Amino acid sequence: MPNWYRQRVEILWSTLNLYQDTGLTMQDKRLLFRSRECLPELFRDFNDNAVLVHGNFTLRSMLKDPRSDQLLAMVGPGMMLWAPREYELFRLAEGGQAEQLLWRYLQQAPVSEAFVWRRWLYLLWDEVDSLVNTGRFDRARFDLAAKSLLPWLA
Repeated sequence: MPNWYRQRVEILWSTLNLYQDTGLTMQDKRLLFRSRECLPELFRDFNDNAVLVHGNFTLRSMLKDPRSDQLLAMVGPGMMLWAPREYELFRLAEGGQAEQLLWRYLQQAPVSEAFVWRRWLYLLWDEVDSLVNTGRFDRARFDLAAKSLLPWLA
């Protein structure tokens, strides 16, 4: 179990509990608590090396040449940190072209099979991060992540 992610989740959980009215339901909080409990299982056999990640890896942050389709730059970085490569990819779960890019990338540079469920864990806690740090909360993204992660929390 990578310490960096356990620490991230614990800080977000502690910060979330400082606020009275977050808009999260009791069911949401139970799911978050359960996901914390399941971290060791969700990261069993995890052995990916850390790399410097952009922190805001979305289609909107990519600048490419329209003629050659070559990536020119990554713009609008988020919180840059050292994390496994798969952590950068979870934001491509937006559907449409972003998800097509994700699956194309995974064909060229595979990650652990466990990314199938960890991407939902990352997305779930990313919404908590957004809530506690900016006050913005995307209910649809949170619910999608919760629904998609639930089978692996049983």
